[in-house]
Amino acid sequence: MGSTAEDLTMVAAGATLVSAVVAVVAGIAGVASLSA
Repeated sequence: MGSTAEDLTMVAAGATLVSAVVAVVAGIAGVASLSA
């Protein structure tokens, strides 16, 4: 399909998105545990 560079860019973008979602979920869980 695409070149290796494009694949790496897609993987990097996906990893960044996943880590951002994990950070948000962890933050919400932290706030919930503090307020509980």
